[in-house]
Amino acid sequence: MTRYSKPQYLTDFNDDPTVWSRRFGDEYWADAYTPLSYCLLRHWIANISLPPSDKIHNKFRYHKGFAYTSSEYWLDVMGEVPTSARLPGVRAYLCRPDQERFDNLPSSAWKNLVFLSRLTPFNQVDPTDGITKNHKAMTEWRFTVERDFQALVETDLTAMRLDELLTAFTVWKERGDYHFVLLKAGQSAWGPIMTQALDGLLRKWGSEEAAARSKVLLGGLPGSLTLETNKDIHRLARQIEDPELKAAVRDPARAGEVVRRLFEGGDDVPAARTFREFIGKYRHRGASREMFEDRWEERPEMVVDLIRGFAGQESLHDPLALEEEKRREREVMTAEILETVGNSGGGFLKTRIFTWVLGMAQTYYLYRENQRFSLDQILFALKKVSLEIGRRYREAGLLEEDRHVFFLFEDELFDLAAKPDYREEIKRDASARRAVYPDQVGHFPPTFLRGHEEYEEDGQERPSADAGTGATVFEGLAVSPGKVRGPARVVTRIEDIGLIEKGEVLVSSNTDPAWTPAFINLAGLVIETGGVLCHGAIVSREYGIPAVTFIPQATRIIKTGQTVEVDGDEGLVRILD
Repeated sequence: MTRYSKPQYLTDFNDDPTVWSRRFGDEYWADAYTPLSYCLLRHWIANISLPPSDKIHNKFRYHKGFAYTSSEYWLDVMGEVPTSARLPGVRAYLCRPDQERFDNLPSSAWKNLVFLSRLTPFNQVDPTDGITKNHKAMTEWRFTVERDFQALVETDLTAMRLDELLTAFTVWKERGDYHFVLLKAGQSAWGPIMTQALDGLLRKWGSEEAAARSKVLLGGLPGSLTLETNKDIHRLARQIEDPELKAAVRDPARAGEVVRRLFEGGDDVPAARTFREFIGKYRHRGASREMFEDRWEERPEMVVDLIRGFAGQESLHDPLALEEEKRREREVMTAEILETVGNSGGGFLKTRIFTWVLGMAQTYYLYRENQRFSLDQILFALKKVSLEIGRRYREAGLLEEDRHVFFLFEDELFDLAAKPDYREEIKRDASARRAVYPDQVGHFPPTFLRGHEEYEEDGQERPSADAGTGATVFEGLAVSPGKVRGPARVVTRIEDIGLIEKGEVLVSSNTDPAWTPAFINLAGLVIETGGVLCHGAIVSREYGIPAVTFIPQATRIIKTGQTVEVDGDEGLVRILD
């Protein structure tokens, strides 16, 4: 029998001279992903590419659970972008020879015009691309997703036929399509453009010092769903007054007991009622976009781990007090800048321009975090539908376990129902992929591929020695200002968040909105991936925590308990012992 047809991204790359990079994948797939989750995200990300989406579909590669993208794709994309709009973050995705090609890319007036036409309010392809319309469209979309998600939660999926379940999978995938179509303009274009524009105006009409403090103008903004979640956890922790229950919360081994007592408690017990309401509101949240990983509804013990950081001790950062502090700082700096701009030549017009740019920068700053709430609902809906499909396949002998459904590529999900001749082979492949998944999680393969050759560039990911102190020094990306020293706490799983103690420096591969409650006790943050607008960077600035990102191998080299210094001004991390 002929082997069933594999998708293009699983083809043989032996003779391919292209260099493939994991660095773009780190922005969306910071950990290993199952085949089904990979297929969905790969498809959706095609919708945020600036060239036609079919141009990116053959530019992804799935390798050991991680996503790699072709350097040729990024060079093609940036070749169509005006020189001034070529983001340095994209350059960082590339190997050194391709970075030189990036620096020497030609530009033309025609390409610049075509690029700008895609982003104007007059774009006839999708009118929601316009800067004044896109964020409004996303807000409306969030309400639509919330409504449809609640309807799915109330649906008895076991009563649906298999063909209806497969159709539901497609429908929710299409909801993800539209979500990422909105993100193409909002997150990929307007967010970075407005942030850069704000920095530029501060530098031109204010001062270099003002530009260096530009993130203050983006702090303490009302309406952040991530910080709202954090405040809800804070309130929940404060309602746990029973001494015995408090003791159980502090003991990681008793998380299951805490969940049971809170779910069984009557409505006359404030903490019990609030806990049930919290799970109902945030049931779809988890530590990753990966569908295989648990959500709070499925394993509410994860919420207890987050509560532990608030319970029984004074936190390093009170989220309510911090929000108020950041709001005051923002308002003071805004008033100072407006006074400076208003008193300069052409002050009236400049003030109008600056106020508009600031408003748009703030709007799209919140946009990036808040859209994730809806994306998590879409992903959890797909997970629920997929698990029911997996149960049907397992009962029919087509899969060994329900959860093996996540180790099918999307084509295989449908082929199991439609192509009987290939069922045994697909079943074996799914089982084999599940078997190696634990080894892929938390183990980053090398950054670059050429054919099947894995490699790192010379000197890459190697720390240096400080000439004065002899301390081991990593150079990364400064994303939240300040300098701090403290004991390191290496955390690679959300289950271990509850182990973080006040004053520690969190070292992780990445962070996710579900990690936010841990920030109340952090002195500093070091993560292996992400840029200035990644989740960890945004929350660190809100909490006034020095943070450095883009430190590959940090979780392997830095050990829990070692004293580290995080320099969020210079982008340096030092191991002091």
